[in-house]
Amino acid sequence: MESENISNTAHPSQITGRISQIIGPVVDVAFEGPENEVVLPSIHDAMQIRRDNGKILIVEVQQHIGENTVRTVAMDSTDGLRREWKRYRTSARLPCRSASRSKGG
Repeated sequence: MESENISNTAHPSQITGRISQIIGPVVDVAFEGPENEVVLPSIHDAMQIRRDNGKILIVEVQQHIGENTVRTVAMDSTDGLRREWKRYRTSARLPCRSASRSKGG
């Protein structure tokens, strides 16, 4: 099995986690360290997973579920993901259109 490489050039001091559970588009990510010292990504922060084929999957943090773990939702298919793969926080929120066209105008 090839090692999972995740990179984020925008934020060199990244927080690294690992996939602990995958249920459809929902991916739980656990972060290691003492619970009172771990800085979890904020709600709506984006995280990246680099697949074996080099493509990047973006997931968005939806919930802090305890025990240094966050629940995320994938923005694309989670087919082929495996537990224990490393992930990185990007500390950026997903962009949202605010043009009148997206508001129904």
